[in-house]
Amino acid sequence: MAREPDNLVLMQLREIRGGLDQISSKLEEHDRRFDKIDKDNETFKFQLTHTFGLAGMANLQSPLAQERADEALERQKRMDSHFAEVERRLGKVEEPHEH
Repeated sequence: MAREPDNLVLMQLREIRGGLDQISSKLEEHDRRFDKIDKDNETFKFQLTHTFGLAGMANLQSPLAQERADEALERQKRMDSHFAEVERRLGKVEEPHEH
């Protein structure tokens, strides 16, 4: 009978230890999951930052690109005008030879 309280204490300690082992394994599992979530968040953060950076650069470059396109259109109009003038003059040069 004297050993009985010792056995009860040992049994309770074993149960406590078993519960602690389960808690420890759960904590390790949660740590692995959090590590994966942290890694995924870092990847997402990089992608998001990169995307916003590209969008910002595009936003800054857009007026410049539009300006270049407008300049190209103006050059094209001038070239068309010059070409029309050359065609008109060439027509005058060729007129006397046709008669």
